Amino acid sequence: MGSNDYILPAYHKSKGRDAPVSHYSLYLLCKGLRTFGLFYAASLLRHLPVIVFSFLVLLFASIITLGMQKPWKTLQKADAVRMNQKWIRIGINGGFYGFVFVLWAKGLQECGVLRTLILEYSSLCVASFFTLVYGGKTSEESK
Repeated sequence: MGSNDYILPAYHKSKGRDAPVSHYSLYLLCKGLRTFGLFYAASLLRHLPVIVFSFLVLLFASIITLGMQKPWKTLQKADAVRMNQKWIRIGINGGFYGFVFVLWAKGLQECGVLRTLILEYSSLCVASFFTLVYGGKTSEESK
């Protein structure tokens, strides 16, 4: 065997075009599920107040996150002082995130799903526009 002959893992053996197609399909699936979730959230917001909706969503998300991370298993008594400082930062961050989420839900309720989708994906549209306008030029053409 030569020095360049070594065994590659299975994900390196696939052709270059196989991996991006699977990534794009996963990306499109996630965006589709996100859009479905927005429509479902908008239908729930017709029947629930924004604060109740936000509380339920954030409570469910925090229970799932706590179940996955299990922060109580790594807590030691020596770290009690540092943990108090971390809890203050966690509380401030959580309060700010909750406030932003309430504003987002109010915007979804008042403006509708289409405007919310346009707002969330506006950076993608702007990036695509600039890629179309400036992406085709090479360094020699721009001189």
